[in-house]
Parts: sequence; C-alpha cells; structure tokens
Amino acid sequence: MIELDPKSIFKLKKSVAYILYVLMIVMIISGLGINYHRTMEFITAGILSKGLSFNIHVWIFIPLVLVFALHTILPALKPKIKQ
Repeated sequence: MIELDPKSIFKLKKSVAYILYVLMIVMIISGLGINYHRTMEFITAGILSKGLSFNIHVWIFIPLVLVFALHTILPALKPKIKQ
C-alpha cells in the first residue's frame, strides 16, 4: 500500500477539485450551447456551434464521471498515524 504524507494528499485533493470545477463549467457551457445554440454562437462569435457543443458534451462526460468519483473517494484517504 502506498503511504502518502498529508501535504501530498492535500495537494491531490486540491488539484482534483480544480479539475472537477473546470470540467463542470465546460459541461454547463456545452449544454447551454446545445439548448441555446443561437445565443451561444452569438456570445462566442460563432466558435461554439451546436454540433461542437454536442461533441464536447458527449466527450467530456466520462472524464467528468471519473474525476467526480475520484473527488468523492479522496476524503477516505487519511494518512496513517505512526505510533
């Protein structure tokens, strides 16, 4: 079993939280791009079309689920207290 010090666990939790935050923002924006494609095309100057939004939304789903699972599992990692 791998032993991690509290500092590295904290850094890992923080990194996973930031990655999850970014993935959630991208998921929300791509979902809005699917439903409100004309508005999102106008806001993004035509960069985010309905097709691109759908592809981003589909491709980011699995990484989002995996990072979310990691985010929920990480609090169970507690450093062992040496006696």
